[in-house]
Amino acid sequence: MKKTFLYFVIGLMLVAGGYFLSCCDECPTCPAEEESPPLENYRIYAIDGLNRFLTSIDTPADTIVDSIRIDYDAAGLYLPPNGECVMVMNLTDLKMEVYNAASLEHVETMDQYGDYYFDATDNYGVWIDIPNDQIRFIDPNTLTPSDSIGREIRFGYLDTVSNCFYGNDLHVHNLVYKVDCNTRQLVDSMFMRMPLTDTALDIVVYQMCYNWLTDDLYYLGVPAANTAFFYVYDCETDSVKTLIRIFGPFGSIAISPDGTKVFMTDSGDSIFFIIPDGYIFVYDAYSLDICDLIEPYAYPGGFVYLPCFGKTLFTPDTRRAYVGAGWYMGGGAPLVTVDLSQNKIINIISPYETFSPSDICLGPVPTLE
Repeated sequence: MKKTFLYFVIGLMLVAGGYFLSCCDECPTCPAEEESPPLENYRIYAIDGLNRFLTSIDTPADTIVDSIRIDYDAAGLYLPPNGECVMVMNLTDLKMEVYNAASLEHVETMDQYGDYYFDATDNYGVWIDIPNDQIRFIDPNTLTPSDSIGREIRFGYLDTVSNCFYGNDLHVHNLVYKVDCNTRQLVDSMFMRMPLTDTALDIVVYQMCYNWLTDDLYYLGVPAANTAFFYVYDCETDSVKTLIRIFGPFGSIAISPDGTKVFMTDSGDSIFFIIPDGYIFVYDAYSLDICDLIEPYAYPGGFVYLPCFGKTLFTPDTRRAYVGAGWYMGGGAPLVTVDLSQNKIINIISPYETFSPSDICLGPVPTLE
């Protein structure tokens, strides 16, 4: 009886095995998982004003292509749409230094000193003419100025979707101007207020960013000594919807390409030894709730890297973000690479221990000459 039962079980197993094998042959093949397309190549430029270095970086390899030492104090870094030259603000001589983007060879020194903003799609640029207290429109290829608006601007932001430029007044720090770049006219002036107040307190506005999807203006500001906040200003109701306490106002705000996410970095204030927690905050643009916290990076090699983040740039393929260092860093705040599919820091770019990229710009790989 036991042998009969054993033969029965063996036979059943053989039949079942044959069934599953035949099913695998006859059933349609399951589609293989689609592989992500390869990452596109771009070139990042970083200025380290503390150590006086201009560096070019290849992405997605995140390797140093070239680096040169400069002999002046530098701040702003700008890349015209064609990506063939890099412009650096020379704070020592109040000039603009122009370098070949491929070789970093010095090309010329320009008198057009100030901040630059470019819209490659609509083929125009905005130049903050600091010596003459003007907002000027320029040809993005020749940098030739044309129309102007007489305003002294401290910080600015160009929204290339709505074609509007926002800039805060040099002297009235909580006054923000709105310029229509299509008509090239000043269309609005807004005072940044604290919530639940009818008067504009003396908020010093630093970095700004506008979201065309929600009609919100975001900014980092300081309403009093030893305080800093991330503000969300509703342009339609002329009121601040929310504010979040941060460590320092020298970080940045960036809108995801689809407008649905807001990335905010907290720079801290290393001058006063105020070091932030090291998170990059990601907010839902509609609810203003935190939808993700990008965790701090590791400290490899024994170096003490400071998570004092600054400017955030998205690659055009929306696969990665690159985050520089906050202003006034004393060194040791590297450039970091964020994988946007995971919202995770995946790389640290630091050619030397005290590297501190206080400004960065991103463009196409330049044509070699």
